[in-house]
Amino acid sequence: MEHYLDMIVGGLFSILIVVLGWIGQRVHHRLDSLTNMLADKLEQMNNKLGGIERDLRSELVTLDRRVTRVEAEHSSRIGQ
Repeated sequence: MEHYLDMIVGGLFSILIVVLGWIGQRVHHRLDSLTNMLADKLEQMNNKLGGIERDLRSELVTLDRRVTRVEAEHSSRIGQ
């Protein structure tokens, strides 16, 4: 009788191991897909921020030219 009880416990333990392995595999797969999704989103954000940075630099260059022009005109008016 005790032999059958050992077999039942061993079988249940085996089933538990299989179920835990299956759950672990699913969790691992979901984490991989989440990692890929986050990497894609971060790349999109990086590209968008790069575009914003380029636009801001262009605007700063334009503003710098305008300020330089105003300073030059002001200096020439004061000098006259």
